[in-house]
Amino acid sequence: MCNKGDSGKCYSNNYMKAEQVPFSAIKDKMSKIVVASIKAELSDKVYSPEDGESFARKVSSRIAKLVRWRGNFKYSVVTSILEKGESRLHMSSSFYWNLSTDGSLVEVWENETIYCIVPVSYTHLRAHETVLDLVCRLLLEKKKKKKK
Repeated sequence: MCNKGDSGKCYSNNYMKAEQVPFSAIKDKMSKIVVASIKAELSDKVYSPEDGESFARKVSSRIAKLVRWRGNFKYSVVTSILEKGESRLHMSSSFYWNLSTDGSLVEVWENETIYCIVPVSYTHLRAHETVLDLVCRLLLEKKKKKKK
């Protein structure tokens, strides 16, 4: 089967599109998808400890489904649900970026009883790189680092 990219070239389903879309070109659109996903899942919800995990899973799943088709990127979505009140949360993450193509965003949303924090990161894949190619390349790079 053949998928045609914007250039009209044919790409196998096993490969990512060759067009490179920089993160800066999709950041605003992705932010809107994240906020809309949070609102769709949580707007009418009231926090309860029994439902917290389900709320987080539903938000992350909705975002992942909506961004699956978006260009030559690998996405990471993490959703944290907290009860409003006296709770505290400290988070940190670190990534290696190609600043011209990759990036991240964090959306914070709240209602009367819930805080929802969703960091999303985007890592650009190399043109024509399959998932198998990516895994092999990362394993080889890890092996090279161990030898040094």
